[in-house]
Amino acid sequence: MKRTSLALLVLATLLLSACSGAPTAPESPPTGVQEPAQPSGQPSGEEQGTAPGDAQSGTSAAPLILQPAEVDPPVVLLLPGDGAQHRFSLSDGSVALEGYVRDGARLIAAYNGEPWVTWFITDQGIFRRDPKGPGLLLYLPAEPEDGLAWKQRSGDADVWFNLQAVPDCLSPLGPTYEICWQLTVLNRQEQTVYLFAPGPATEDWLGDTTGVQEARADNFASPADSFVKRRQPQQPLEPPSREAMLAGAEPWPTDEAAPVERVTLADFRSEQLRQAAEAGFPVKEVDLNGDGETEAIIGQLGAWHNSWVLILDARGNRLQVQQDWMPDDVQRRVDLVTIPGLANPVVVTHTGSPDGWHSMRFEWMEGDRFVSPWGWHPKTDLAFGMDYAILPDGTVEISGSLSGYTFVSRYVVERVEEGVFPYEATKVEERVTPGPYPTTAADLMTDLFLARWYGLTDMVEQYVPDPAVRDAFMAVDVGKVRYAPSPVRVGKRVETEYGPTVEPGPPNPDGSFEFLASVQEYEGGFYWIGRAVVGAAEDGRLVVKSLEFLEQGWAY
Repeated sequence: MKRTSLALLVLATLLLSACSGAPTAPESPPTGVQEPAQPSGQPSGEEQGTAPGDAQSGTSAAPLILQPAEVDPPVVLLLPGDGAQHRFSLSDGSVALEGYVRDGARLIAAYNGEPWVTWFITDQGIFRRDPKGPGLLLYLPAEPEDGLAWKQRSGDADVWFNLQAVPDCLSPLGPTYEICWQLTVLNRQEQTVYLFAPGPATEDWLGDTTGVQEARADNFASPADSFVKRRQPQQPLEPPSREAMLAGAEPWPTDEAAPVERVTLADFRSEQLRQAAEAGFPVKEVDLNGDGETEAIIGQLGAWHNSWVLILDARGNRLQVQQDWMPDDVQRRVDLVTIPGLANPVVVTHTGSPDGWHSMRFEWMEGDRFVSPWGWHPKTDLAFGMDYAILPDGTVEISGSLSGYTFVSRYVVERVEEGVFPYEATKVEERVTPGPYPTTAADLMTDLFLARWYGLTDMVEQYVPDPAVRDAFMAVDVGKVRYAPSPVRVGKRVETEYGPTVEPGPPNPDGSFEFLASVQEYEGGFYWIGRAVVGAAEDGRLVVKSLEFLEQGWAY
């Protein structure tokens, strides 16, 4: 883990990131943001950390009257200084600017120019006021290390802390770090998780990349108050008024800080699950990677909703979180299944709408991380359909329907010994079955393009009986469906801010109408706009009498 070489850098980033919080409500200064403890680089056990003051598990140090450090502890040299600025994007679409001012043994942090939290630097560590209670909480012990877990009383509740190293993480700012650090603070049915970079980025990487990279708050009691924020590059701006920040900062406290009690990592996760269950969230414990220890799943499985689902490892780390960066109108469903041939349970995550085509990700654990097969569709590890089934031989069946057509594709998931991705999903069968004959112009045009895209030439002949019209249609390249098929729009061609489209409308005076057909690519897609006339054949069926293409383009 290279703890010795990373110790000071890690300590710096935890302090920097600890000063970065996220708002529970956009209109008010953020609450729930916690100051992290910094790893010392010393080895730690899997179950038990060391709390400040050398307190043993189940014991505590004496209450403490905070005194300003006469000489800064070495770690304070790594705190943000006057004028330091961080920029974050939040899951509600807003942007937060955070700045810092140092005043003696206080570090004042501003949120969008307004002072909102003060950190107190003492010989014992760095403290701040509990954002949900009256207590003074220790966020930075004098000798922190990987695997710390501790709690501290504040008013009517204990506040729990868990600090751990996380290997291989990608910063929202761009660089990938060998080691990041994760601090989880559990405070009255809300847990806030911070991901910190361990130090400067690799050589030639521009900009300040230290400090907090991402913060996520999971509010078990009020899920609507949960949020995510991610670091963005920041150009220096006019800093907040130093005088205003000092005037709004909390003065040095005169009340006592409660004792700090060391706990085990198992104690911490038990408390996570207790608070989640107390708030009404389903909790399921299951061994996801076959190592004999149980992971924990917090949230509803097997049903569509727009709340989140958390997966925690045995130490309380968040392995996954679903639905924490999605609009409210996008739903998810998380299933836990088994696939014959795979040793561990599979987490299937649906994203989209229960009534339409949506993405499905199949993931399972190998060791301490999730893997997912590629090959369902180009450049992604997602399958697209409306549902799935696991067959007895381990084949995964993806199904969907559109305009009466049904689509069933079967895949075999196999390990790839030599390849970019460890697993691939290989399509072994595809069945496309037409439904009832279309009775509207919109259904007829959709069915015509579906028949063309999926090679059902006999159906094309039924929809376009005139050989000359049919040959002209077949001569135009209309792409292929790589992801999910889309219905064809019919009506009137209109210009929009984002380019041409077709909106519903009556036929033109000559009985014709415009249509728009499209196929999705990995980023954007192709579209075709044309004009067609439909009418009744001799047997009464609705058929295409004439068809011409007017334009073709690409849209994002």
